[in-house]
Order: sequence, then C-alpha cells, then structure tokens
Amino acid sequence: MESCRRTYTPFTANVRAMIDADPLAQGSVNAWCKARKIPQSTVARWMTGVSDATLEQVDRVAQATGLQPWQLLHPEFDPHRAPPPLEPDVAYVARIFSGLAGADRTRAQKILEILASDSSARDPHV
Repeated sequence: MESCRRTYTPFTANVRAMIDADPLAQGSVNAWCKARKIPQSTVARWMTGVSDATLEQVDRVAQATGLQPWQLLHPEFDPHRAPPPLEPDVAYVARIFSGLAGADRTRAQKILEILASDSSARDPHV
C-alpha cells in the first residue's frame, strides 16, 4: 500500500513557519492561534491535510498577522523578512489613463485621486 504523506501548500508551509518563528508560541499551533483569534481546529486541519484553506481563511490569517494575503501564498516566504506590501503605482496608472477622454477621463481622474489619497494615508513619508 502506497503512503499518503501530506505535501504542504505554500500557504500551509508559511503558516507553519510563522508558528515556528513566533517566540511566544514556541512552535505551538494552539498558542499561535489563540494569540491571533484564529480557530485552532481550522489550522490543525490544514496541517494534517484534512482540508486546504479557503480564500476567506487566507485573508483572515493575513489580517491577524498584519500581512497581505499574497505574502502568505508566496513560496519563498520568510517569517523574519516578509516581502513589503504592494502599493499602487499612481504614476503608472496615470500614464495608462492619459489617453482617455470625456466621461472616462473624469472617472479615471477620480480613481487616481482615491489611489493617491489612499497611498499617502498609508505612507507617512508622502
């Protein structure tokens, strides 16, 4: 009979890495989950291969850890050095929208204003 050993998804492997790297959790799934208000039974199902995480669950873990969901899905995730969050490149978006006219240009301008104000609200250096 062939062995059915579970291969972690990048997300599950990254959650495991965060648990192992957390000095307060000391490798304990239960302690890590309790500190982040994430159901331990759910994480245990991921770790044992009973189920994979849903997008909603990935988002919940991202919120609980201060990361963006894509960071938790990255195959080269390092819990000590998470990649920086993605920010919209307002100048790039402006170049794309520059060829628009009329009502489309007005809508595009509103989008750019939202992106610019949202980016400066998150970045204290702007």
